[in-house]
Amino acid sequence: MDLRDLEAFLAVAECKSFSRAGLRLALGQSGVSHRIRRLEEATGCQLFQRDAHGVTLTEAGQRLLPHARRAVEALTQGRSALARPAQELPRLTLAAAPTIAAYRLGPMLAALVRQFPEAPVTVRVLRSQAVAQELVAGRADLGVLRGPLDQFGLESIFLCRESMVLVRATDADPLLPLVAYDSPSPFWQEQAELLAGQGVLTDRRVRADSLEAVKALALAGAGLALLPWPVAAQELAAGSLIRVPLAAELPGRTVVLAHRQNAPRTPLLVAAIGLAVETVASPS
Repeated sequence: MDLRDLEAFLAVAECKSFSRAGLRLALGQSGVSHRIRRLEEATGCQLFQRDAHGVTLTEAGQRLLPHARRAVEALTQGRSALARPAQELPRLTLAAAPTIAAYRLGPMLAALVRQFPEAPVTVRVLRSQAVAQELVAGRADLGVLRGPLDQFGLESIFLCRESMVLVRATDADPLLPLVAYDSPSPFWQEQAELLAGQGVLTDRRVRADSLEAVKALALAGAGLALLPWPVAAQELAAGSLIRVPLAAELPGRTVVLAHRQNAPRTPLLVAAIGLAVETVASPS
């Protein structure tokens, strides 16, 4: 068996899609299909069931999966250890807006570390405008931030749209004022104006400069909180926060992936882009 064929097998098994596996491997869908076909010929077994609902492992594929994973991990680590000295290992600096870093990047980074166990990966948490500046200056390789992004020299990929929810503590007065989020971004001022137009009191008597602090104040009954859905999802599910109904839904915010247009497409960067598309782009 060829290691590249096993890598393609693992990518398809984990992504449940030939196209998403191609993104992870920086390989066209036909190239992924060729490697899977070659592996099936070598094993004499059909490894995937393909139908209108996607791609699933056959019984033979399920038996092969744990052995393939151990083989690929062992060989990848051996290659990494022998290929170059530690100081020459590829590096990745990822800059992300605070709530995106806290609530969306975990699965992506975990998968990236598994693929490149010895490559240094640094996460920098910055406001969206600063993320773009770091990318342009070359101090970050990849950014996940609020869009849309119109910055010369940067390429962006739409990931998802986060809905905004107005919440309060379960036993709090629904007529409490909004706990204001102190942010220089015009987005938050626009959101406050839209809430004021729907009768929500936005007098900024209570304010905080982090969304975690805004949420904590709402949980304590100090006011209402306007939060991106991922920030409030756990508390809404647990019932410690409840949604305040609005006459009209607020426009959500767009999350994009960005990198320099002329950045070298190293395997580490290509893998990070593919994993971000696969894991960060989730419903919200």
